[in-house]
Amino acid sequence: MVYTAEYASPLGMITLACDGEAITGLWFNGQKHFGSILPRETLRQEHPLFAKARRWLDIYFSGREPGFLPPLRYDSTPFRKLVCDILLSIPYGETMTYGEIAAEAARRQGVKTMSAQAAGGAV
Repeated sequence: MVYTAEYASPLGMITLACDGEAITGLWFNGQKHFGSILPRETLRQEHPLFAKARRWLDIYFSGREPGFLPPLRYDSTPFRKLVCDILLSIPYGETMTYGEIAAEAARRQGVKTMSAQAAGGAV
């Protein structure tokens, strides 16, 4: 079963999803690919994982480093998983361009180059 709940962020409403063991998705409501991995039926119900996710988001949006992550699972293609791992490695308060993400993905895969557009699409 996939559970969903909402979070009121300073940037707009966010929908959270979890499978009971890990957070599996987070989307700004109304974005182009909103909920693209959600099954047709979800249970709109609170779950303890949502409290952890909301705590992380509250700390993050307050301008402080959360210092923890709730359990995450991203079931996707190997390339998208790689991009997610790279995103999670970006230090708090820093940024990385799609080109930099692509270069890091190429390095981790042992290839010479990778498309910044591919990295952006995975994000």
